[in-house]
Amino acid sequence: MKLIVNRSIGVVASRMFAAFLAISGMAEAGFAAQVAPSNTSNSVSASPPPLVSPQPAAGAGSAAPPVAPAPAEPAQTAAEVAGFRSALFGMVEADVRAAITKDFAVGADGVRVSQNGAEHTQVLSIKASDALPEGGGAEVSYVLGYKTKKLIQVSVSWSKATDDKLTPERLVSNADTLHAYFMAAGYKPDTIVNNVAV
Repeated sequence: MKLIVNRSIGVVASRMFAAFLAISGMAEAGFAAQVAPSNTSNSVSASPPPLVSPQPAAGAGSAAPPVAPAPAEPAQTAAEVAGFRSALFGMVEADVRAAITKDFAVGADGVRVSQNGAEHTQVLSIKASDALPEGGGAEVSYVLGYKTKKLIQVSVSWSKATDDKLTPERLVSNADTLHAYFMAAGYKPDTIVNNVAV
């Protein structure tokens, strides 16, 4: 999965991040995240070769002892997509509904159910005033897979439809906050697409 970080206001207003808020570990907002060691076989850059002192030509005197290889760098940790708050990917609908109630105190009557006709997926959507601290009202949508019927995606979007007091400045501030967080979160560089219209 690629993390797409985009600060474009049009993207923020319509669909800020599709499934990517789920990666966050922001304690204030309660985003769920796990950290796991990087898989060295998928590493982007290999370790540098060990440094060895050049050997003098034959008969040029005694050879200097070789320089020891540089110590291995400690394994870096990479963020792993786990879910959004207490809703974890792979949960069935009943568990997602329980997570929604726990995270946002929304009852069954506050969950809007719809179908995505193109993808044949079911979407559970709620209005949330605290998806991002001081971020304004948002819509959080939980997407259940067509065949699996399990949570496969979480989208959070801000717009005038979710909060009539939302200003362009607040949208940009939300985007900047999330952009800064995700860029510093420790994701592998080859899994990030930055500032690209989606």
